Amino acid sequence: MKNGLMLQYIIDHFDKFQMKKILLILSAILSLLAYQSHAQSDQYAGTILQTNNPIINLADLARKTAPMLWFSPDEPYLYDENKEIRIPMALPVDEPGNKPVVYYKLTYVYSMDRIDKEELDYSLQEVLHLDILNGFDLNFYYYFDKETGVGSHKHDIESMSIQFNVIQNDGCPEGKYSIVAQLVVAHAHGLLWYQNVFMVDEQTFFPLSIMIGEGKHASCTDKNADGVYTPGFDVSENVNDAWGVRDIETSGRLFTGQYQAWMTKKRTKKSLLFPPIAREDRYYDNLIDEFEFDEDDPTYELRAYPNYLEIDVPEDLVRFMKDKKPHDWPKPVRGKADHTGQRNSQTVASYKAISFAYRWDNSNGISITLPLLLFKNVEAPMTGGWLYHKIYFGNEDAFDGRYENIFGHQIVHTPSASRWLDPYIGMGYEIFDKNDERGVTDYSGTFVSEIGFKLRVNVSHTPLKFLKYLGTSFWGVRMGWKNVGFDIFKQSGFVIELGAGVF
Repeated sequence: MKNGLMLQYIIDHFDKFQMKKILLILSAILSLLAYQSHAQSDQYAGTILQTNNPIINLADLARKTAPMLWFSPDEPYLYDENKEIRIPMALPVDEPGNKPVVYYKLTYVYSMDRIDKEELDYSLQEVLHLDILNGFDLNFYYYFDKETGVGSHKHDIESMSIQFNVIQNDGCPEGKYSIVAQLVVAHAHGLLWYQNVFMVDEQTFFPLSIMIGEGKHASCTDKNADGVYTPGFDVSENVNDAWGVRDIETSGRLFTGQYQAWMTKKRTKKSLLFPPIAREDRYYDNLIDEFEFDEDDPTYELRAYPNYLEIDVPEDLVRFMKDKKPHDWPKPVRGKADHTGQRNSQTVASYKAISFAYRWDNSNGISITLPLLLFKNVEAPMTGGWLYHKIYFGNEDAFDGRYENIFGHQIVHTPSASRWLDPYIGMGYEIFDKNDERGVTDYSGTFVSEIGFKLRVNVSHTPLKFLKYLGTSFWGVRMGWKNVGFDIFKQSGFVIELGAGVF
């Protein structure tokens, strides 16, 4: 009762003027929150475009998102006889350009509803329907008539891709649809392990900067457009395996060794090729502020990537164009855009992480390695590198005459999946038959540890390149020292494995 009387007293004597002030403040707060909700789409890092139009021209979008290409100052094919940048070039099956040429291609489109390729009508790559998409991947390709260095060949098509989210902001005055770049992938030597990848954040410079390796033309991300490759910053995914930018490849040395800073030459504006950006585009002023860009600076022409099935392609160029799968793109995918840059790349990488090997461990046996989560690779926290399962089994005919059935399982860590030489360390258990009598088993288990190194070779550019069609480009040998139990050097010995796979 006392509480009820007190509440009635407060209501009866509360200053009505104070109540009005509180209501005005609350109203202002709600208005501010509503404004922030409307303006939120403009606050996403990597916002390329905001629009109320659900249909957008793909060619115009490609121009707004096209990257800068930054060559080595010593790139042997960079300039023509007039000292003007001549690369990348138009494909031999395309009309020659008066300036360098870059191609674009829509690859994946993501939607929560099942969509049909014919329903979307992407045959001419003309438009995107933002109202039915969660995101999409857009690739950019650049052609070089030749390259130099180890495994050099005629024709070279390199690429990078950008993954975009499509965000719908109902009631936003700046535009209902926001197209936001979320991930950038620069491809190198056609291997998923070598990809240079980073997630877009507030430190990302737009237009995007892509550094091109000297002579071999592998692509590398340059998040802040400073012309310097910084591992862990310019690349945030799989840092230990990322190729970086290696301008020393033309020498034929350290083709798959660990990246070192001296491998990259400092970029200057003289070797920078700008995209065909327009004054009305969102990031035009960035080029003026950072690079003092003007209309006399070199730019490239942007074209749609041709479908090699619909044109007459020279035989020696077919496989390079076919690798880019223009006849299959774009692929409708049900779901949201993931963070791999290509919807299936993580699955493919995990599949290729399955390794088989012959194992010698006092007897003949086999060894199998699997991703830590079986269908997904797991990068080690802090140190980088990879964690994976190693399973081995076989018959051991010990020197003392005992016959033991051996099964072993270890969790192994190695710094990378692609360097030519890596250490590894594993810990786990072994199951064995401790009964000496044949036909009578007495299984037991014990702790086991193993340490050693893995020597792997990428056979893609060797006379053994046909081996890659067996499912992996990497073949090698693993040599180590195994110890059984916790006693130092008890039941320890040398082990060796020969086989295929990155691990």
